[in-house]
Amino acid sequence: MFVPRSARSLNLVSLVLWYDILNRTNPVSKLFQNPNLNILESTKSLKGLHTYFLDERNKEQFKKLIVDAGQLAEKLEMEATFIEEAKTEKYKIEIFYTVMDTISNANYFLFLYSIANLANIQEKKLLEYCMDLQIYLTDDAQ
Repeated sequence: MFVPRSARSLNLVSLVLWYDILNRTNPVSKLFQNPNLNILESTKSLKGLHTYFLDERNKEQFKKLIVDAGQLAEKLEMEATFIEEAKTEKYKIEIFYTVMDTISNANYFLFLYSIANLANIQEKKLLEYCMDLQIYLTDDAQ
């Protein structure tokens, strides 16, 4: 498998991974920042983003990530080489799957995926969901 060899160039794999994550997340983030937010459209976008990340957590997408990182290394004229399968597997498990699982399991937003079901949630439980989301989204640096 084609992967950049040096520690610095191996970071290209992570760079490509995060570029894709941010590229997919940014439009949804901007949608939620709009003061004229359409809540139904927004929840569909949020659910679509969640589904996308669930679907991306597979071996084929990981292989594509490696290929994309290798192509970036070539464009940047960085040295890249094959590495043994064990190291690739370790990266896939420790980095790729961990990141994808963390994104896909952002349960703070799950209650928003179906606005129609909000009416069926007990008020106390809905308040708990909202408070958890507020804590999650609060910037501690303030």
